[in-house]
Parts: sequence; structure tokens; C-alpha cells
Amino acid sequence: HLLAKELVPSALRDVGITPQIGETIALDARFVTSAGAPTRFGDFISDDRVTILNFVYFNCPMLCGLLLNGLHDALIGLDSKYDGKFRIVSVSMDSRDTVESAKAYQDKYLNSFSDRQFEWDFLVGDAENIQALADSVGFQFRFIEDTGEFAHGASLIFVNSKGAVSQYLY
Repeated sequence: HLLAKELVPSALRDVGITPQIGETIALDARFVTSAGAPTRFGDFISDDRVTILNFVYFNCPMLCGLLLNGLHDALIGLDSKYDGKFRIVSVSMDSRDTVESAKAYQDKYLNSFSDRQFEWDFLVGDAENIQALADSVGFQFRFIEDTGEFAHGASLIFVNSKGAVSQYLY
């Protein structure tokens, strides 16, 4: 009789999302914006709106594109009364991603909204800060040497105005 963990392929072990509802995230984690400006994650938290965090990487062959495209399509269908009520922050889990690749993704998604008012930032950072933020929200991912890809889940992580996780949308 095998344990459930033994049934999971080795590439997917220690990958997943462990909810951290109510926990304060790593607000001091440092990143660089798609404009090349240094920032800390806490700079994206404000008193008047929710921050929607997601982890992606810009060379992902499938899941990240599905997540971002799904989010994009949901935003297009969202009533305009919600414009300006939240901020989206997509953080690359790949420390090799560049400001230029973050900018390309930001342009791809934001330029398609025409008259809508969405704030959607794409951030890159070093491995230590990426891991600190991921750990603080329970997002576990793993680099697979053989394929050069990351094993990871997909989730939108809602962060309240106090910088604490309030909800996950898988």
C-alpha cells in the first residue's frame, strides 16, 4: 500500500499552495518593476483597494499563460464600476526573467484594455526575495533542471489593505 505522496511524480513533490489566510505577507521583499524601478512588495498595498498577487514566469510553456489570459478575459468582462478598486501584481518566480520581459508582458496585457482603468504590474527579482514572498503566501514551486521549467500551481492570491492574505482563487 503506497502513501499518496509516493504516487506524486518527483517533479511535483513539494509543489502546491498552502493557504495562509490572515497571515501578513513579506511586505519588505524587494523587486524591480517593468519600468526598471526598485520597489518593495509593500508599495503595492494600499488602504483603498485589494491587491491580487499571482506568480508566473515569462517563459512558461502553458500554465502561466492560461492564468494570465484567464485573468485578462475576466477583467474585460468585469463591470467598469470595479475599475480602480484593486491592483494586480504578477511576480516572476524565475530570477532569470528580466525587466524587458516583464515590460513585454505588461504591455501585452495592459494595451488590450483600451478605455479601462486597471493597474497591473509585472515584477522581477532575485531568488531570495521571490522565495520570501512565495513562502509568506504558501506558494511552493520548484525548478526542474531536466526541462528548464518550473513546476508550480496557479492561483490568484488576494491581499487586503493590511498586507494579509484574505483569499485564494485557484
